[in-house]
Amino acid sequence: MRPLLNVAMLVAFTSSLPAGERDVVKPLIQDQLIPASLAHQEMAGGEIDRRIMDLITSNYMVLDLDRDWLDKFRNRTARGDTYNVYYGVGKVLDAGSLFAQYAGDPKVAQRTQYIMDQLRASRDPDGYLGFWNVEPN
Repeated sequence: MRPLLNVAMLVAFTSSLPAGERDVVKPLIQDQLIPASLAHQEMAGGEIDRRIMDLITSNYMVLDLDRDWLDKFRNRTARGDTYNVYYGVGKVLDAGSLFAQYAGDPKVAQRTQYIMDQLRASRDPDGYLGFWNVEPN
């Protein structure tokens, strides 16, 4: 328990110091946040670009979104039936939005928008969005 107390005291002490005084060794160059955007046009021709574009065209654009993700929200199951549910639709939506931004291809953006539209359409009037039937109160 003693080491935990030491850590808590150290955190309390260092968090009360101004940012420049927290460093054990003073930096010669101050950190700067530099905005970076990755876009297909900026990385065209490189190996990373080739792999990202291959991932988009060979994987994301050929997924059966309805069968693998969206039907679970349209055709809800009873609670406890976890065989037909998949929790990762948010991951697919996130990946699609990143792919749409990277590729700049309207087809990728439309596919990602389709996921969002279908999820929104499957919501209950009270806002519930899920893959299980709502139990009566």
